[in-house]
Amino acid sequence: MPVVTLHRADLEQMVGRDTNTIVEVLPLLGADVECVNEEIEVEFFPNRPDLFSVEGAARAVRGILEVETGLPHYLTTPSGITLTVDPSVNVVRPYVVCAVIRGVSMNDRTIKSLIELQEDLHWGIGRDRRKASIGIHDFSRVRPPFRYTVGETPFVPLELTDLLTPAEILRVHPKGKEYAHLVGSHHPLILDSEDRVLSFPPIINGELTRVTDTTTNLFIDVTGREMKAIQDCLHILVTALADRGASIETVDVVYHDANEVLKTPNVAGATHVISRKDIEQRIGTDLDEETILASFAKVRMDAQAKDDLFSVTVPCYRTDIMHPVDIIEDVAIGFGYDRIPSSYPKLGTIGKRLEQEHRATLARDVLQGLGFIEVITLMLANESDEAVIIENPILEEHVSLRTSLLPGLIGTLALNQHRDYPQMVYEVGDVTRLLDMSNVEERLLCSGVIASTEANFTEIKRVVSALLREFTIDFEVVESTHPTFIEGRRATILAKGQAIGTFGEIDPDILTDHKLVFPVAAFELNI
Repeated sequence: MPVVTLHRADLEQMVGRDTNTIVEVLPLLGADVECVNEEIEVEFFPNRPDLFSVEGAARAVRGILEVETGLPHYLTTPSGITLTVDPSVNVVRPYVVCAVIRGVSMNDRTIKSLIELQEDLHWGIGRDRRKASIGIHDFSRVRPPFRYTVGETPFVPLELTDLLTPAEILRVHPKGKEYAHLVGSHHPLILDSEDRVLSFPPIINGELTRVTDTTTNLFIDVTGREMKAIQDCLHILVTALADRGASIETVDVVYHDANEVLKTPNVAGATHVISRKDIEQRIGTDLDEETILASFAKVRMDAQAKDDLFSVTVPCYRTDIMHPVDIIEDVAIGFGYDRIPSSYPKLGTIGKRLEQEHRATLARDVLQGLGFIEVITLMLANESDEAVIIENPILEEHVSLRTSLLPGLIGTLALNQHRDYPQMVYEVGDVTRLLDMSNVEERLLCSGVIASTEANFTEIKRVVSALLREFTIDFEVVESTHPTFIEGRRATILAKGQAIGTFGEIDPDILTDHKLVFPVAAFELNI
């Protein structure tokens, strides 16, 4: 969860209340206040990126304290500026939206706050710039109209002094090295009418448009692979700046290949219709019409009531609102969770553990009795065969769901070589296996490893025997071909003729890859 730094004096000025009052209501917004000094450190839920700045937090707090209620109204005027999108960007980052902001007042503190909001949005909505990345420019340094295209025009990137081509930036600039994988060999650029580079998204802006304390007008671009993500980022940014007293001007984004012109930003809110019955059922208490309308106003929404239906207008910066349930949650926040009466469930039920959980608990008891320590490893892995592949992995090491617990346990041993030996760890957890393109099998496995000078086939067989004896399972072992174990020192476990697991001594090549110096014996069972 992101930790946002809010300058205390700024927050008090924008809310119109003292710090103690503000800190008392911040938790109602799903926040955890970590530190209160000259700067207040607050941990917000990641689903509320509109709160990741002092402007957004102040706007929400003013509503809860009823200093200012209802839907914030933001006006836009046409700038007369166009940005033309060349079809060449379709292969790398096809979408862009823009805005012109006039009348901003910049100082070191507001610049720092703006950059922090930009980076938080890069992570929270942009998924580390993959889905969206933001460029903020000093508008006085460039000349419209603008072009968004693929090219190799050299420019001076931020923090450097020499002209570099985009390809050179990917090789030498720290941001270029970090995000080169997002663009590959296609280098998107935003240029002005004099072919000067404003931005090389999603990598770096040009030094030409650096924002300073003398900047009064801004040009903002947001590029990415998803239109909703880039629009969400733009709406949060421009409304935060508008709350500082700036004015918003729209830009015409021209998509020639689609014969489309977008006027961005569009700060009109979305409208949803919700029934009073649904609100009361989900919150769990009777609420009259006046109370519901007041609750909407406190969370900065407008609502009109007719025939027990509420037509609710949600502000453009509330990117977390995807379903009527999200709006009902805001009604509960506006009403106050502390005011919702507590009650016992009307339907009495008696719960019990699933049989699978009984077996998992028994496995834990047996292995802990034998001296093993339980660990919990990642569900994500870097496997391909029979694995469920993740569509948008964050890391190259985590591209699939695990099909076995053993790699995680061996990785645990590798990370704990500084600990005393022998080391005996186990895990009980779920794995998945792709049966075909439309079917996935999920299994609960129990796996354990022993790392010591005495770890061998016989020792791990004793562990397996003790475990299966407690399960009252008759079993036999046959020669295995499992590639994780040493040939001749590995076995498959059969119960009623069906393979339920395997054990043996880990192959030395695997130990070498993990820089493990002691022998390792391991088992894995389907429980």
